[in-house]
Amino acid sequence: MLTQVRLKELLHYSPGTGLFTWVGSTNLSIKVGSIAGYKSGDGYIRIGIDGKSYSAQRLAHLYMEGYLPEYEMDHKFGIKDDNRWSEIRHITHACNMQNKKKYRNNSSGFVGVYWSNSDGRWKSQITINGCQTFLGTYKDKISAALARIALEDQCQDWKCNNRNVNRVKLRLLGYSV
Repeated sequence: MLTQVRLKELLHYSPGTGLFTWVGSTNLSIKVGSIAGYKSGDGYIRIGIDGKSYSAQRLAHLYMEGYLPEYEMDHKFGIKDDNRWSEIRHITHACNMQNKKKYRNNSSGFVGVYWSNSDGRWKSQITINGCQTFLGTYKDKISAALARIALEDQCQDWKCNNRNVNRVKLRLLGYSV
């Protein structure tokens, strides 16, 4: 298992930029002083060490805290290749799922708000701790989004989220939430 000592033998992490640079080399293709890692197909930075690939945000945690994170590393504002220490955090999977972006096929523009053809109304729902809760049907999508935000505000399990895409969108539309 990779240790902080081994990581620091090979790489330097800059908390302010989020970049790793090589200070040691494990093969001839690595140049000391060069930026480590590559952007993977899913948008995250990955770095190969001793024959194993690691995500840069997990390595940042190891570098700064001394251990590989037990849970997930979250990019606070959803920028997958921004590994500055101030922009990543160690959180549970449930907390990480709260700041998912809306799906591509989302027609409402709001997370957890969708159109029901059978009812001819907007519906709102939320999933907390793996349990899906239906919040009702509404004439318009704004009301459905406001219902979801109201429940989020009441729920302690939702407090770990610092980025609420529905709240941001409503503010941009001129609503006070």
